Order: sequence, then structure tokens, then C-alpha cells
Amino acid sequence: MATNCPVTLRETAPSDRPRERLERCGPAALSDSELLALILRSGSRGVDVLQVATMLVARAGSIAALLEWSPARSEEHTSELQSH
Repeated sequence: MATNCPVTLRETAPSDRPRERLERCGPAALSDSELLALILRSGSRGVDVLQVATMLVARAGSIAALLEWSPARSEEHTSELQSH
């Protein structure tokens, strides 16, 4: 599911959703954005969780870089996401 334009979970066939693919194929079958979406569990108002995860990973550069963000940087990006 590596696309430039994030797809919402509602647009994804139930069998292709991250949780189902994780159970069926294991974590290696999921993208960083999909793994992060599973951890986040929900998006923000008007933004699907998969879109939030994709934006966060894209801004950080990788899921590893995202783990190194400081709390101040996280708050900055959270407010930025809510403005979309």
C-alpha cells in the first residue's frame, strides 16, 4: 500500500486493512505508516488514522526518526495536522 496519496481505511477492502494483513502476513508485510496507524488506533477530526500516520512518517523521514522527535516537535506537528 505504498502510495503518495494516503488512502483511508474506509476505502481499503477489509481483508487489506493493516490489522488483518498483520494477522495474516506478519509485521514485515506492512509499511511504516501502517504499523504506526495500528499503534495510534485513531486519527484526528477529519483525518483518518492512516493519513495521520503517513504524514507523520513523511515529515520525520522514517519511523526510526519519528521515535527521536522531542515532545515540543511532536506538539508542533500535532497542531499542524489538526489544521488540515
